[in-house]
Amino acid sequence: FILIVNEEKNNIKNYIGPNSLCEIAFGFYHNKKIFLLNDIYEPYRDELEGWGVILLNGNLDEIK
Repeated sequence: FILIVNEEKNNIKNYIGPNSLCEIAFGFYHNKKIFLLNDIYEPYRDELEGWGVILLNGNLDEIK
């Protein structure tokens, strides 16, 4: 699986940078479960939802 730690950065909530977005895309291509530590990063909402990311809402115990 892939865990993306999308913390706040420069006052942007749930930030996902371009490198992390690429990691998510490769994970999707390779049929990996993709977890986001926090909520959806709005600019990439369509892509993230389409790729089936799993939101943890800060709770790492949800990784299964």
